[in-house]
Amino acid sequence: MWDSLGDKAFYVAIIVSFNAQGFLGTLVSWALLTREVALYITRVLFIEKLPLIERIRPWTNWHGYFMYITIVLGVRRMYCIIHGVPSSLHAYMQLSAYAALVFGIASIIHFLRLR
Repeated sequence: MWDSLGDKAFYVAIIVSFNAQGFLGTLVSWALLTREVALYITRVLFIEKLPLIERIRPWTNWHGYFMYITIVLGVRRMYCIIHGVPSSLHAYMQLSAYAALVFGIASIIHFLRLR
């Protein structure tokens, strides 16, 4: 749980930073932040399902992969801005953020449906 909390704190910091720079849209930023909090809350409220959590690992892994892509694209975009290099990464960054959100929401839904 502590490792997961560290991941959540990192994701929240990145999402807030990217939103502040205008790299991520407000809607997707708020949705990703809400997902991070909601996932942690559902794991606490439904702690009896925690032993079955490995069943949702594919969903959380895909969420993580798309978050990493979003982070890499955001860092690359920052590099381009700092060095005055034109960049057309905005659409790809938004797309990867929305994909992370879809898989993140799916992970919560599947966690709640575990039996």
